[in-house]
This record gives sequence, C-alpha cells and structure tokens, in this order.
Amino acid sequence: MRPPQSCERAGFAILCLLSSLLSLPAAEPSATAIISPFFSPPAEHAVQFGNYRSPLLFNDGARDVVPSYTQVNANFNLKPVGTKFTVGVTLTNIFNKAGIASRYSNPFGSFTTSDMYIPPRQFIGSVRYDF
Repeated sequence: MRPPQSCERAGFAILCLLSSLLSLPAAEPSATAIISPFFSPPAEHAVQFGNYRSPLLFNDGARDVVPSYTQVNANFNLKPVGTKFTVGVTLTNIFNKAGIASRYSNPFGSFTTSDMYIPPRQFIGSVRYDF
C-alpha cells in the first residue's frame, strides 16, 4: 500500500531540510574573537608593561555621586462634558529647585566631570481634540 501524496511531499521536505542542515558551512568567528588578540601586548613585550592601569576614569562611582533632591510637578486636565476638547496644564519643578540630574567622570576623555542639571520651572499647556 502506498502512502498518500501529501505524506510523500512532507517526507521529501524533511529530507531536504536535514540534508541542508548537514551541509551548512562552519559558523564564522565573532568580531570579538577576531579582535581579542589585539587587546593584550605580544608575549615578548608583556613582561615590560607590568600591571598598568589607565589614568582615565570612566563611570567612577566614587566621583559620580549626585546629591539627592525633591522635585514637585503637577498635571491638570479639563474635559468639559459634551465636548471633544481636553485642555491640559503641566507644571514641572514648581518650586524651581536647582539640582543635578546626573554626573559623568571624564566624558569623551576630557579629564573633567560633567554635570547634567534638572531643568528650571516649566509651564506647558496643551489642547486636544478627539475625532
């Protein structure tokens, strides 16, 4: 007794898939594997460098400490009954508190500390219409 034609096609597809998997070329090495030998000095010079540590500091937790602060924001929306309009008002940093949002040691190798400050008081208005 012969199997139905659909089974023969499915069997052929599985055979084709298996043969293609078995004949796949070897995976190429990753970029990291290719360049990793260049991260250390040649063996004949390795003893000359000792335990060298770069003077550059990146993301130094001891230097990148930011003092805490409290910021008060408010958001109000008004949607009158029976309309498709919404009017909104947002106030950020209501008490105009000065503060540092983040700090980075040695950005771009410049041997400085860079501070990003929180924005001053802002008033933002919006109008929305629902179609």
